[in-house]
Amino acid sequence: MGERAVDATLVNAGPMYPGELVGNNINGDIYGDRKGRFADGTNVTTSRVVEVDGDIVVTRNSVYRVVWIPRYAPLTTSNTGDAA
Repeated sequence: MGERAVDATLVNAGPMYPGELVGNNINGDIYGDRKGRFADGTNVTTSRVVEVDGDIVVTRNSVYRVVWIPRYAPLTTSNTGDAA
């Protein structure tokens, strides 16, 4: 993945459904939304994930830095969403 500007940070984040992240949605609390869509601390669900690079997640509409709920950290495209 090339250098992309991060649109916002998601904290307390986790996948919506068990399985791989690509094609999944992420739910978390958004902070620093550069697009001005959401107030800090608003709980959001992303559009489907299209790419993952470490703590950077790209969806159809945005690029997020993700701080996972400890039970899901660190998630990658090869991990499942039902980590213990």
